[in-house]
Amino acid sequence: MGNHESGNDPGERDITLGLPELLTVSEVAALVRVSKMTIYRMIQKGDLPAISVGKSYRVPLTAVRRLTQSRGVPRDTRDEQEGS
Repeated sequence: MGNHESGNDPGERDITLGLPELLTVSEVAALVRVSKMTIYRMIQKGDLPAISVGKSYRVPLTAVRRLTQSRGVPRDTRDEQEGS
């Protein structure tokens, strides 16, 4: 038996392994390959939970895992220039 969480595809790689419990907007954007503005929009719309720390945000690792294991970034929050 392996060390897989239930519901995860055994062939799927967890890109969040070894990361800190709270990530910056830049770190999240790099992980999911979208712009920082897309992440800010997701936070503002309530699509991605985040903690306000002074003038910046930190995103819980659990929220990033949910995002990467779901269908991804909602279409209407993506930048129009992304994927061009």
